[in-house]
Order: sequence, then C-alpha cells, then structure tokens
Amino acid sequence: MIPDNPILTKENDLLHRQPLASRIAGVINRFEGDESLVIGIEGEWGSGKTSFINMILEDLGKTNALLIKFNPWNFSDQNELIKDFFDSIIDALKEADGKEGKKKAKKIKEYASKLLKRSEITISPEFSAFGLFNFKVGDLNKFGGEKPLEKQKEAINKLFKEFGKRIVIVIDDIDRLDSHETKLIFKLVKITANFANTIFLLAYDRGKVSERIDEKGIKGDEYLKKIIQVSFTLPKPDPQDLYNILLFDLDTTIKGFDQKYWDDERWGNLFYSGFKRFFPTIRDIKRYISSLQLDLEIIGSEEVNPIDFLGIETIRVFAPEVYLTMADQKRVFTAINSLYVGSGTSTDRDNRKNICEGIIREKSPEGLAEAVKEIVLQLFPQMKGFYTNTYYGYEWQLNWRKQLRICAEDIFDKYFSLSVPSSTLSEKSLKDFLSNINDISVFTKSLKEFQEEDKLRLVLERLLDHLDEMSDQQKENLLISVFDFSEGVKDKKRGLLDLQDIDTQTGRLGYQALKRITPEKRVVFLTKILESTKSVFAPIQLINLLNHEIEERDKKESPEEPLLSKEDMSKLNKICVDKIKVAAVAGTLVTNKNLVYLLYAWKQWESEKAVKEYISELIKTTEGLLILLRGFEWEAMSQSVDSLVAKRTKKINKQALADFTNIDELDKRILELAKGELSQEDIELIKIYGNSSKDPFD
Repeated sequence: MIPDNPILTKENDLLHRQPLASRIAGVINRFEGDESLVIGIEGEWGSGKTSFINMILEDLGKTNALLIKFNPWNFSDQNELIKDFFDSIIDALKEADGKEGKKKAKKIKEYASKLLKRSEITISPEFSAFGLFNFKVGDLNKFGGEKPLEKQKEAINKLFKEFGKRIVIVIDDIDRLDSHETKLIFKLVKITANFANTIFLLAYDRGKVSERIDEKGIKGDEYLKKIIQVSFTLPKPDPQDLYNILLFDLDTTIKGFDQKYWDDERWGNLFYSGFKRFFPTIRDIKRYISSLQLDLEIIGSEEVNPIDFLGIETIRVFAPEVYLTMADQKRVFTAINSLYVGSGTSTDRDNRKNICEGIIREKSPEGLAEAVKEIVLQLFPQMKGFYTNTYYGYEWQLNWRKQLRICAEDIFDKYFSLSVPSSTLSEKSLKDFLSNINDISVFTKSLKEFQEEDKLRLVLERLLDHLDEMSDQQKENLLISVFDFSEGVKDKKRGLLDLQDIDTQTGRLGYQALKRITPEKRVVFLTKILESTKSVFAPIQLINLLNHEIEERDKKESPEEPLLSKEDMSKLNKICVDKIKVAAVAGTLVTNKNLVYLLYAWKQWESEKAVKEYISELIKTTEGLLILLRGFEWEAMSQSVDSLVAKRTKKINKQALADFTNIDELDKRILELAKGELSQEDIELIKIYGNSSKDPFD
C-alpha cells in the first residue's frame, strides 16, 4: 500500500513546485520586522500543502532559522493549546541556543504560566464584529506583585529581536479542525504569540476555514485578510504531471497480471473516457493506488481482468454507493439480448437501461455522474449496446468469460465480493488443474476433487475457454480423462432447461475439441480416443453428434459444413459398435446409466436383430430382467411457471423397451415375478413399471 505521506525533499517533487517553494523561503529569510509575520499556504484538501511546506523548510534549513512544527490536533481545550504551543517553542529554544536559549525559555514559560493561571483570563471563542477578538487586555494586569503580561511580552520581543535567528513556526492541517478549534488557533497566532522576529507558516483550505469562522454577518474571508499578511495559493498541478504519477504507479501495480488479458485499445478507451477525471490531486492517486493494491492482494491478479479491475476499482473508491448498488443488480449489467429473442426484448432493454441510468444519476457523488457512466459503458458492452442498438448473444458471454471480464455472468461476482464465490471457479485452481494435463492420472484425480467440491460442472464449462491453448496431444489427454471419469458420475438434470449436466457438457467439450483439430487429423484423433478410453457412452455420444450433423446437412437444415464425411463416420461407427459389444459381453452394458441410448446406437449402426438377441438372452433370468428394467428407468420432470424446482417422477420407458422386446410377453413375465418373493427395492421397481404407460410422455 502507498501511505498518504507528504514528500520531504525537493528530489521527490513530481509536480514542479520547487521554484515557488524556494521563492517563499527567500521571502521568509529576508524578513525583518518588529511584529510577527503570518504567511498562508492555501490549497484544497489533498493538493499537497504539507509537501510544499516541507520543500520550503528544506531551503530554510540551510539558513540559521529556527524551525518549529506545531501540531494543532494535540489539544482538547484552550489552555492545553497554549501549554502545548509554548512547550514546543521552549523545547526548540533550549536545543538551539544552549544557556541563552534556557534564559529565553524561562521568560516564555513565565508568560505562558500567567496566561494559564486564572481561568477567568481566557481568550474568548467568539469573534468581535469590530475587532479581531473579544480579548480583555486589561485582565492581563490583574495579577498583584507580578509583571503585567504586556511587560513580559515586551521582554520576550526584545529577546527574540536579539536572538539572531528567524523563528519559523509551522501550523499545518488547520482546515481539519472544527469551528471552535480553528478560531483558537488564529487567536493564538494573532494575539497571544505574535512575537517579534517570528514568522508563522499556516497551511489550510481557504474555503473550508472561511466557512468555519463566519460569524454574525461578518464573512470568514474578511477575518482571514486581517490575520494573514501574505498568502500563496498552491497552484493546481499540471494534469499531465498527475497522469505521469498515476501511470507510473499503475504500471508497477499491473505487473502481476497475466499480460495476455491486456488490451491497449480497451485501456485507452477506458482512460480517456471517464477514468482520468477521478484524479485531480496526488491524494486521490495515492488513495486509489493503495486501495487497488490491497484489493488486488485479496482477490489475486489471476482472478480478474486487469483493465476491468482498474475500472471497477475507480467506481468502488470514488463512487462507493454506485459500486454497492451495481453488486445487487447483476442481471441489469450482465444479461445479454439476442436480436432474435422475440417480443419483450425491447421492453427488457429499456427497463435495464433506465435502472442503470438511475443508479448512476442518484448514487454518484456530485460532479462525477458522467465520468462514472463512461466507465460503466466501457466495462459493460451490454450497457453500451443500449445506446448503439447493438445486440450480444451467448457466444459473447463465452468470450467475455474467457477474458475474465466483469461483464460475464460467471465472473461478475468476483469483482464485488473480492473473493471467489462458491458458484464460481477459481482461476488459480483452474490454472493448476490445466498444468497437469500432460499426466492423465493426475488430471483425472483433479476431476475427482472438483466433483467432491461439487464443481465438476463448473470446471467442464470453463475447459471450453482453454481449448485453443492446448496441443493436439493435450486435447486427446483431456477427452480421455473426462470421458473415463464422467462414465461413473451420477448427475441429474436440474430442470427442464438444464444444459449443464455432465453428459451434455462432455459431448459439447468433445465436439469443440474436435473442431480445433485440423480436418485431415480428425479421424486419427477420434480413433485413438475411442480405442484408449474406458468409457462407452461419452465417445459414442460424440460420434452420434457427428452423425446427426451430417444428417442435418443432408436435409439442408444446417448451413454448417460437417466436421467429418460419411465415409469417415462409417469407420468410426463400427469402432463404437465393437465397444458396445465388448461391454455387453463383460456385463457392464446393462448397468450403464445410459443403457437405452447405447442400445439405440447399436441398433442404428449395426442391426436391430443383434440388439434383440442381446436383450432376449439377458431377460432369461429374473436377475437379468430386473437389471434391464432398472436400465430403462427414467425420471419424468415437470415444472410449473411459479416454481424453480422441477418435480420428478420415476417411470419405466416402455416405449423404448417395445423397440427391443415383445412388451406383452414382458408384461406377463413381470406379473409372474410379482407373485414371488422379492426385495422391497424390486417390488418398488415393478410398481413403477406397472404405473408406466407405453408412451413415455404420457
């Protein structure tokens, strides 16, 4: 983190203010007078007043001036203020002037003690409309047997004139005090401690201080004119100097990011749209960079896109209410709209646009709404599409997710939780997972770990993002591992529209991997996978998808060119049939969770006769018949409009059974079974069969 500390020397002056600081130091060094001089250094909060004063003191340190810094935050009441102030002067004199300094210190101590001796001798906290203060000078002579305060002050003035050194007293951060404290400081400077040969260097924000000392119709600015003899307004920094500082700190920060996610064009668009308007002072830069580095340490640079993180962090730091509201409106900012969605799309877009504009308008700090809007439009293409009439489909979500963009539905939450939500996959864990792709056994072990964490669906979805980075051998390893592992995974659809179940994703992954293999290598690639994988369903599902692609092309229902030819598929179909037959002989086919699917593939690619012979032999025994029924068991799902949970009902797919065996004879066999002794599990299975119609959708 970058602490908000001022610079101490001119060497660190990045805003080119050193020449002005040197001139002010020269004014102080040449000052000669019987009264004190009060110089004001004026500037807004965060403009670098303390750094500027430090450069003045650096020059004065080369002279014989006595430099005293007084912290106005150390007092809680008037007497404590006086005590601390004079203690600071006393300590400085003792250190700077040896024995003579101790004598001077003694005089000052007597003066300060008398100020504090009686509670009725106070500096009124009220200003007078006719003078500077309601300060009762006559009260200074009420102490019998002691020198009046006026005489003591004259003696101190004489000592200071003979001191031979200018006494420079710095009081910074006056604009951070409340109204009462601010008035006390100015009374101290103008009345109580206005000694000869003394220069006060005061730093403050003129606007804020003027507001705090306004009183009884008299403007605080008028009082300041009576208190401050010379004032210098700190020049606003050159915007280019600020940008150079900002860009240097940003460059240091983003080195931890993966540079493959960096896009110069996107960064330029973000920077020159709204980003650069948030940094009018050095303090703004330090505040932002410190927050950026801390939050980056929390979330990890591998989890987010660097440009998106820079942009959303700007909103988080400078428009926090916008940031918090955005977190609760994920769909508004991340939903996509296809041009072909149908009626209602226009209304939905208008609603989302209105919500977005309302958040920015109502939650942005004063003067920053337009800059916030520009950043939002750069981070969320969906939002920009509202104004350019651009539509984004599902493929855009995949691309944004791959780039770790905040506009991706799967990534959005990371930028607001500064952690990896349970519904999201850690980029680090995915990166570590992919690093093991050359070792199938280790890779498969990692799949099991993801399954135990209930993140197998997530990892299969994210593997699609990294196919382009893999070699052909790595794609082969990937499919063998995923096919083998998915064969034993029991994963049910979570609703009628669920397309993220393991089997569906496995097929999608296989198809997308094959697309990235050059056409002349695809048959060899698939043949090797078919021969290497222990899985039966997953590779056959992929081959079936490829066959279906050719059928769609033949029907002219798809403009896409098939990945393989009919001749190629004929060879691959035969290999699949051989795999099914091996599983049938081994007794593992009938227990496969996708038995029905495999039987239809066998029937289509070889013959109906072969499948029926297999079924006929299987159901000769009671055990075989019951196993077959379980293989044809399925869950019917129904879902009402107002319910997110699908209702599940177990049934037996009699329609499919009828394609492979005589259903009437099967009914008779099952009635006979029901009369015998069966386990409770078998009884329930037969009940399901009895309650199932021949039409699986009835």
